[in-house]
Amino acid sequence: MNRLAKLCPESIAFEYRSIDRLMLNAYIPTLQTPAAMAYFLREVRRQPILSGIVFKKLTDDFVGRVEELSELHGLSIQSPPRGMRPGELGQRMLDKARKAGKFGVVGIIAHQEKARVFCSSHGGGRATNFRVKEDRRMVKHYYFYIRDPHYGDGFVRICTYPPFGTRIWLNGHGYLAARLKEQGIAAEFDDNCVVNCADPKALQKAADEFIGKVESIARRWLKMVPAPLTDTERAAGYQSKLSIFQAEFSDNLIFHKTTTLNRLYERVLGEHMHLGRPDMIKVMFDRRITRKTPGRFATRILREGAVTCMKVFFKDSFLKQYNKSGRVLRTELCVNNPNNFGSKKGLAHLGKLDRIAENTTTRFTEAQAVAHSTALNRSTFERLVTPSENPEGKRVAALRFGTTWAMQLLMALACAGLCFGAFSNQQVCRVLIEQFGVAEEQARPQRVGYELRKMRGKGLVHKAKGCNRYTLTPLGQKVVPALVKLEHRVLGPTLDSFDEAVRRLAQECKDAEGPPGDCEFKEHELDRLLHDLNDGVDALAAYTCFRTAA
Repeated sequence: MNRLAKLCPESIAFEYRSIDRLMLNAYIPTLQTPAAMAYFLREVRRQPILSGIVFKKLTDDFVGRVEELSELHGLSIQSPPRGMRPGELGQRMLDKARKAGKFGVVGIIAHQEKARVFCSSHGGGRATNFRVKEDRRMVKHYYFYIRDPHYGDGFVRICTYPPFGTRIWLNGHGYLAARLKEQGIAAEFDDNCVVNCADPKALQKAADEFIGKVESIARRWLKMVPAPLTDTERAAGYQSKLSIFQAEFSDNLIFHKTTTLNRLYERVLGEHMHLGRPDMIKVMFDRRITRKTPGRFATRILREGAVTCMKVFFKDSFLKQYNKSGRVLRTELCVNNPNNFGSKKGLAHLGKLDRIAENTTTRFTEAQAVAHSTALNRSTFERLVTPSENPEGKRVAALRFGTTWAMQLLMALACAGLCFGAFSNQQVCRVLIEQFGVAEEQARPQRVGYELRKMRGKGLVHKAKGCNRYTLTPLGQKVVPALVKLEHRVLGPTLDSFDEAVRRLAQECKDAEGPPGDCEFKEHELDRLLHDLNDGVDALAAYTCFRTAA
């Protein structure tokens, strides 16, 4: 369950998890090296001289089969105009076919793109001494856009040069739309997302079934388009296999009202810019982070019109969260390389990757929910900052709230990724030194251990059995961030406003253009706001004819 749903359960219509977009590679394992290509041409196609004519014949045969398919379906092979991407032209073809009620291959696009190819190269010496080499060239690709009544829309892209790199694009929400329509379940889709559904349980069941049907859908679509090799050649040991190129796993919260979603999401954006730090990435993605870990660690806020998107990066992949269509809060893990998460690229590992994505998005939303579910009442605060007794009757010293050392320790537990897993005394010391600049002689294990025992007595941390590791209790997950916010946002600024040195320094900075020492002390910003609040209360009392207490 999405942890953010617990913050406002009455505002949530329903939630579901699904694969959004999935891109697969279809490749021929026995045709992936120049030596394997040379063997195929000599032994299977019976071509002893590996000249450019042999490669041209391979390409021409495939292009001929594509032209036959276009004539069979009455389709023209189009090329996108300058400045237009193949995807935009393909979407127009799909829309046109949808209005006409057509299914199958509904459009073919030819486009020049860079690709890894095998070609002929003269090896020197006699005229017939040719060899196969690998190169990257701009070559023609064919896009076959498909409408499937059972599995939704998608396309297959095939390179016309060997080794005939093939890519298959599937849309999980297209599959959901087709399945719900077959089952007679009313559902409303908006911009590749379900915003209304009569049976959310059936929706989630269909989303879970999609993973097991991906291979059959991909194989079905490959049979609809021309194959680069003949049936005889494929039977000779040149069958294609499928692997994961890119996968998007989405977690969707559908709200009743747009205003509630906007209010929650604005709070999320303002308080979670730190989630891209390495210590937080380590917790959310459950991966070991070292100095040698490649990639960038950052949190980026992207705005396009009224749409705001928060992205957190990890190696080649990233996790993003955005307000979709004004009704949906989508948290999405985009996996560009399964190896980033210790998974192989074979399609058989898609289920494992889905579980990794679910755990990652759960930890991500949990980190957000913890920061928003902080709670601190008067009795709890008094028990923390004064000496008290634990359930066993032992005296527990007070937390020195507001002191530099106590706040650094609380910030380490609240903001450094330690609050979502078990941590040791040494880890806390390392975070204090590396993240908060505490001197090593100050962050001694003995001193930190004393503070952890104190927090244990206050019920904020729990010590795991059989090892020297701690975890924050449910109370600690709520109280520790609340104490940090209280000091940073209320207590700290308020005390600074009463400090004459701080106030005069701020005033001198504002009046730096005038003669030093001649500036008249002006009202502090906080004082002005408090006076405005007091005047507002007096005006409200006068308007309602209530008398204020002295």
